[in-house]
Amino acid sequence: MAEMTRREEITKAGLKWLGQQYESGRDHFPKIFNIISRDDYILLMILIKRLKLHEAKVYLKDISEELLLPMKELSPRVQRLADMGHVIWKHDRAGTFICLTDSGMEAMAKQEERLIDFIEATVKEYGLEKFETLNEYRGELNRTMEKILSEQF
Repeated sequence: MAEMTRREEITKAGLKWLGQQYESGRDHFPKIFNIISRDDYILLMILIKRLKLHEAKVYLKDISEELLLPMKELSPRVQRLADMGHVIWKHDRAGTFICLTDSGMEAMAKQEERLIDFIEATVKEYGLEKFETLNEYRGELNRTMEKILSEQF
């Protein structure tokens, strides 16, 4: 049998990585994030983080910049959260900002508890050292990919 070329090996590894990324998002996240979606959770996390930093108001433009998400994509997400009663839209001269409701705080607390339970169970089964090492490698890989994308693509 012919030996695989380096490019074939890289292609095989890359396609395996891509498949794992797809399966992870498709299979795991909907089961873990069953109180609010992963995207809603991240958006609310940013809102809460900024509120904890004692920002009086959290403007949509600031969240848009932090998420690297255009306003036309962010607005429907915020509207969905408003429809669920988790946030309230408000406006002033500086722009549109959102306020977290008690319902939003409760949903975040429940979702965070579920997420922590899942991570604890995973660490118990997989091992903390392996889990931390994997996260370090994933971080390095993500930074490398971001660098390549910004420089070459």
